[in-house]
Parts: sequence; C-alpha cells; structure tokens
Amino acid sequence: MGSVDDVLRPLGDMLAAEDYHLASTTLDDGSLRLTVTAGPGACSYCLIPKTTFAAIAQDHLDRAGMAPEIPIEVVYPED
Repeated sequence: MGSVDDVLRPLGDMLAAEDYHLASTTLDDGSLRLTVTAGPGACSYCLIPKTTFAAIAQDHLDRAGMAPEIPIEVVYPED
C-alpha cells in the first residue's frame, strides 16, 4: 500500500494530459480533499462530474487497500 498520492497518480496523469493538476489533502476529520487546478492550456469542458471523479478516486483507494469509503471532497477550478 502506497501513499494517497501514489495511489491516485493515474488520475493525476490523466488530468495532466489536459493540463490539469491534482493535489490531495487529508483533513483533520479523516476525509480527503482532491483539488484540481487548471493550467493555461486546460481543456475547459474535459472534467467529469465531481461525483464520478470522487467514485473513481474511491475505487483506486479501495483497490489499494486504503480506508474504505472515506468521504472525498472534490474541488474544481471553477469553485
């Protein structure tokens, strides 16, 4: 089992292809905040719904044996 950043690296790599960047923060209550920021060449219509993104992230965490069903907050550039 790696770190959250290691486990979510494939998501970050997918986002990087469209000039987005992913950062994760574990909050005091144990939940996870995933912040997506846009670079200058970011595709303005390429982001999937937040609930879908959170579900994919949760699946990656589950398969890595990390805490099951932790609350995940997704923050997109327009937030």
